[in-house]
Amino acid sequence: NPGHLLRRHHFWAYLYYDNMVTWTQRVAEYHQAHPQRVGRYFSVGCLWSEHVRLTKEGRIKSDLPERISQAGYSSGQKLVAVFDSSYSDLGLSTYQTGVEFAMAIERLLNDFPEVFFIWKEKKSRNTLETMVNQGVNYDGEGLSALTRIYDRLARHPRCYFVGSTASSAQVIALSDLVISYPFTSSTIEALAARKKVIFLLPNDSFSGAYFEAVPDLVSRNYSELRRLTEKMLYNIAGDEYERFLESRIKGQVEDYLDGRALTRFRATLRGEESPVGGAVTDDVLSC
Repeated sequence: NPGHLLRRHHFWAYLYYDNMVTWTQRVAEYHQAHPQRVGRYFSVGCLWSEHVRLTKEGRIKSDLPERISQAGYSSGQKLVAVFDSSYSDLGLSTYQTGVEFAMAIERLLNDFPEVFFIWKEKKSRNTLETMVNQGVNYDGEGLSALTRIYDRLARHPRCYFVGSTASSAQVIALSDLVISYPFTSSTIEALAARKKVIFLLPNDSFSGAYFEAVPDLVSRNYSELRRLTEKMLYNIAGDEYERFLESRIKGQVEDYLDGRALTRFRATLRGEESPVGGAVTDDVLSC
């Protein structure tokens, strides 16, 4: 059937899924507002947030605390996790935007001398250096400039590049605050595990995005980044942040905020009901 094969083309096959799992019902409604033929939608939450919760509870083991201590972290220091992106000069997230993002984080690192930073790269520094050596550098300077900044940050006594030695969930679970490039899923994972987060817009390329409507979620310039970092680390009480999650994040960014999306997904595969706010058996480790 030529029509069936055409629908399976990787450019638009996602418009013809029998079933689609989403973070929130709002995502499903967005897809349904456009031409598509998805059979059914299931809102289960952000999947990997469950690994964050299980790591926080000690049910997934991590040696990251020991390794950051060896790298210079002192007990009691605030921990900020940083997530960059995979850049390309053929897309919206160019190497120059990566440079701008990294420079803002470097400035923040110097403005908060009491804070330790953990950097989780999308592409390892070795990969970026190999790309430089192979001449994969579309704009002539962006990629090389990014590797130079990363090298400088890696030598900083309060910035630890974790590479592939730890998962994103392990990094998030350990952190007091997550700062990420727009709009990486790591930040949604952190929110779904009830962690404090900031999306950092490196320039105007991302202005007008949906997440900007949520107060104190997006920083549009360095002064906002500094203000939000200080607020999230020192000036917002736990109960106040919990109210913020319930009133502005739940149902807008993620439907549950309980770190049980994988459990809900497994329940959905078994054909069990998973209503919003319903009880879900916590069986993720036994599956």
